[in-house]
Amino acid sequence: MSRNQKRARGMSLVEVLVVIAIMGVILSVAVPRTQRWMDDQKAAAMARSISNAFHIAHQSARRTGRNHIVFFSPGGAGDTAGNPLVNAAGDSVPVLILDDGATGSAQQR
Repeated sequence: MSRNQKRARGMSLVEVLVVIAIMGVILSVAVPRTQRWMDDQKAAAMARSISNAFHIAHQSARRTGRNHIVFFSPGGAGDTAGNPLVNAAGDSVPVLILDDGATGSAQQR
């Protein structure tokens, strides 16, 4: 068996180690960038969620002529009194929009 035929059968240990080293360098650059991208996407999604809550409250107030309040519960903290924010079904929610009634009415809270 000639030297060329022997070499054609497989790769040497050195070649495998070189490939692994190159992959390690590429991954060491790619992983932090991917994590940064995921963090940016999460922040953008939260900003859209907050914007949507204010938009819904604004549209509801214009449609009904009544005040609407937006409550946020970061991390499930609840409202300012410590009560959990829950929807009509009793499920805990991070954002809640409430109809506060007409300005100056007895229904206003």
